[in-house]
Amino acid sequence: METRKWASRDLLEAMLAVDIWCGEIKQHLKVIEDPQVKHSGVITTYEHAKAGPVKVVGPVVRLNATPASIDGPALMVGQPSQEILRECGVDESAIESLEMLRIVEQAKIN
Repeated sequence: METRKWASRDLLEAMLAVDIWCGEIKQHLKVIEDPQVKHSGVITTYEHAKAGPVKVVGPVVRLNATPASIDGPALMVGQPSQEILRECGVDESAIESLEMLRIVEQAKIN
């Protein structure tokens, strides 16, 4: 049986009819329209320096004592380089030398 020839809805119904537990894997644009996703309120938005407002799936589990959140995007490559080098005890002149030699590069987010 070649499942790729089936319409998603038909395949789901056929599998469920023979007691195979399954569910649709939705494309990201369909996920935000899913009634359960809307009900649970897991879609959140953050402001990206280049892209502007970005919608993402936020944390699904809600914890009272330690609430999780998405406050922004993942760091860009090289973004925390200077900070990490300072934390490791590298002095400013050495960091500047590494940057001039392009061994270390600070990400530009403008």
